[in-house]
Amino acid sequence: MNAPAKDLLTVRALRKTFDGFQAIRGVDFSICHGRVHAVIGPNGAGKSTLFNLITGLDRPDEGEVTFLGSPCSHMSPASLCRRGMVRSFQKSNTFLGLSVFENIQAAIVSCSGEGWKIWPPLGLRFADKVQEIAEQVGIADKLDLFPEDLAYGYQRQLELAIAIASRPRLLLLDEPTAGMSSSDTRRTVALLKRIVEDLNIVLLITEHDMGVVFSLADRIIVLAEGQIIADGNPEEIRANTEVKRVYLGKS
Repeated sequence: MNAPAKDLLTVRALRKTFDGFQAIRGVDFSICHGRVHAVIGPNGAGKSTLFNLITGLDRPDEGEVTFLGSPCSHMSPASLCRRGMVRSFQKSNTFLGLSVFENIQAAIVSCSGEGWKIWPPLGLRFADKVQEIAEQVGIADKLDLFPEDLAYGYQRQLELAIAIASRPRLLLLDEPTAGMSSSDTRRTVALLKRIVEDLNIVLLITEHDMGVVFSLADRIIVLAEGQIIADGNPEEIRANTEVKRVYLGKS
């Protein structure tokens, strides 16, 4: 008989205070394999702080984060990335001095364990893999362009390509559709659904667009004042009286 699979990510009794303000207050949850999870809540609820604690940008005052069965609160974002936890930020984060091709190529090289080698020149190294990733996110026809030449929606798709190139098992996206037009938002939602399915990536997002959340997430965690006030599937969250009072009723 096979042993049950361990949770991919576990957060236990997490607390974080900044100058006397309790940003995160005793947060507990686990993320299993093969699902899309969303963290929502009003401004100041603690969503970004929670992401920072999970991904190693901040250290918790109390509690523990476990990834792939091992404590990871002491690990750097780079170390977590190499283990398979990858985060994409709300603001586009690309290398403006490199082409789209070179951006994706650099992420592949970094994840390969070779570090940031600048000699010998990379040339077309990993070209097939770059092409494959670019096709997955819909920017294969833009490899010769530079990030600053791309429309905003395509800049975010490039950022997603860079994240995918890091071979994530858990991908955290901070406001993936922020600032997008309606058409770009629809395209991004469809793209994320396909990537989760095709690449077997577990996705954890924060997002203010409830249309995106309810169409994409299998499970929704609601934060308010640094605490989880609800945790369930979209139907349960829609029907939750406290969530309506604190958040959805004001959206």
